[in-house]
Formats: sequence, structure tokens, C-alpha cells
Amino acid sequence: MVSRKSQGFTLIEVSIVIVIIGLIVGGIVVGKSLVRSARLRGALDEAQRYKQAVGNFSDKYKALPGDFSGATLLWSGTANGDGNGRITTQGSTGTYYEQFAAWQHLANAGMIEGYYTGVSSSGTETRTPLTNIPGSQVTGAGWGLTTILVSDASVVNVDLPYVAGDTAPNTVLWFGGTSITGATNTQAPVLTSTEALQLDIKVDDGLPTTGKIVAQINPSGTACYNVSSQYDLTQTGLICALVFKTGF
Repeated sequence: MVSRKSQGFTLIEVSIVIVIIGLIVGGIVVGKSLVRSARLRGALDEAQRYKQAVGNFSDKYKALPGDFSGATLLWSGTANGDGNGRITTQGSTGTYYEQFAAWQHLANAGMIEGYYTGVSSSGTETRTPLTNIPGSQVTGAGWGLTTILVSDASVVNVDLPYVAGDTAPNTVLWFGGTSITGATNTQAPVLTSTEALQLDIKVDDGLPTTGKIVAQINPSGTACYNVSSQYDLTQTGLICALVFKTGF
């Protein structure tokens, strides 16, 4: 009588399957990490491109985008700024913001791609990527644009509260997610502290409270940096939003 062969897997076969699964999972993890790294590098390119656009606009129209008081004459349906040299809240009712018109001005002038509403979302003060501010390659992130003076450094109810340790930097690009204007407890973080450090150290001093890139505070949640003014690498998750100084 011929004996029947075993229908089960041998230990070697099971081991090979486990190794293959491990390689597949590892490859997926590495692949996601590479994609994320590429998108972070792309964010730095975005910042540089928007800085250049602001500079080009200022040179051509002798005004900052959003603050430009002659916009309506050039682009029908585009709101004017008040021409005071700042991209700031305009109007006593709180319904019109130059920081949103800024992106519309830049797009209408052909200096950036995209379409932007020029107003806050749903009649609120909310920054919404791909609606009234540009989106980013980094998932869920977008770019704000506003002006902050030294006198604003300790003021909460401004377009972007700036309370880092150095002097308030005039016009800045803000990098974060959907967020409410003027609310420090809704910084809309889109980066881990490690990622924020990686971006900072590539083009700046690697410190969260000084230089051309600073971390926005988050008083109601986990802070991006610690009491020693270092990026807090002991924290996990998305806890950082950044401010890029434009020099304008």
C-alpha cells in the first residue's frame, strides 16, 4: 500500500512565506518613508517658489499681494487691499481678509498656479488648503501668507499670532493644515517634530525659535519644542506647524 504524502507545509516552507511577507511589509514601510521624505523636500521648494512670487509681485506692482489697492482695475471680481503695506485683516466686520486675497492676486497675476476664492471659507476665518490657500505635497498641509510686525508679537487676535523668541518678522509664509485665523490653539500641525527639525536644518539653523524658519506654538496641545527651545524629538505624531520668513 502506497502511503499518502503529507498535505501540510514543512517548517522550511512556512519560514520562506514569513520571510517573503516580512520583505513585502518592510518594502511598503520603506516606500512610504521615501514618499514622505520626497514630499517634505517638495515643501521647501514650495516655500521658495512662493517667496519668489511675493517678491516678483512686489517688484511689479509696488505692493504686497492682498494689500494691492489696484487689483480691481486689473482683475474683475478681485478685491482690493487697503494699501497700508501689510497683508492683514481688513474691515470692521471681520469678513474680508487680505491674507486670502493675496493668493488670488498672485494667481491672477500669473505668478502662481491655481484658483483661490480670495475669501475665508464659509464666511468664517478658516484657512482651507486648495480653497483659499495653496495646498502642499505634504498631505493635509497648505500655505498661509500674512504680515506680522513687532507690535503684534504679544497680540493674540491677529491673522497669525507670532510669539517665538525672536523679533516678529514682517511678511511670513505659514505652513500648516486647515486652521482658524488668530486662534493660537488651532495651529493645525502637519509635521512631526523630527520632520520639522529636518526641514529647519536643511535651510536654517535647526532651532525652532530663531532664524528663517520657526515653529508655531500650540499652547493647548503638545508643543513642537521644549523649554530649552529645541525641537522635542521625544514626542510622536503630528505636532508642528512652521513659519517661514520671506524677508518682505
